[in-house]
Amino acid sequence: MNDINHITNNTTVTAIVCAYNEQNTIYQVVKTLSNNSIVDKVIVVNDGSTDNTSLVLDYFKSDSNIKIINLAVNQGKGNAITKGIQKASDGILLFIDADLINLNNMHISMLVKPLLNNQIEMTVGYPPFYRQRYKVARNYLKWLSGERAVWKKDVVHLLPQIKNSGYGIETIINHNYHKKHVQIFALTGLHHVLKDEKYSLAKTSYEYVMEAGDILRTSLVIRYLELKNNVNNKFIN
Repeated sequence: MNDINHITNNTTVTAIVCAYNEQNTIYQVVKTLSNNSIVDKVIVVNDGSTDNTSLVLDYFKSDSNIKIINLAVNQGKGNAITKGIQKASDGILLFIDADLINLNNMHISMLVKPLLNNQIEMTVGYPPFYRQRYKVARNYLKWLSGERAVWKKDVVHLLPQIKNSGYGIETIINHNYHKKHVQIFALTGLHHVLKDEKYSLAKTSYEYVMEAGDILRTSLVIRYLELKNNVNNKFIN
């Protein structure tokens, strides 16, 4: 381990990558993470992929620092990340999407070092193209980016909520942090392969509807629990 800050903090950094049919990008993502001096362990959850993702991941079988979890059937992002968190060591969790292009060591350092240096509690990084393509909702979409780093101790209690949240996981995690404890920034040069670059128009529309549904449902559940808690507190007090 070559990073001085990492040695000083004596902190374990585990990267968690969840993949569903990402045969074209998963190799380079995992390779970049495994070669990084800050990352101690890489956990890849293959969420029931039906393409050649499993075959690509076989390349890493002999690497003791990479753990591959193959799920027989697709169970959703929330469940896949839950399994990754459960297998991770205590310390920092680095969440990285499997469908990234040009992920590099600078991106990893930007996400992890603020936590290693005790400057912040969570970091969120987003591909800069959000600025151009999604001008109306770009500020909101930044917060939904899958690229982020957190302390395991801060999210492990959220696993019962995360497990069945699907694409609502980022909404749940965001709700657990005060904005002043979060650093968010653009990951220059990073490209996130969009659904319309991978799927047909019909498939893309379906996936976006499902994703939006998960996020909306999660937001409503969070709001309901808040209201319920406020009512209970009034009665107690």
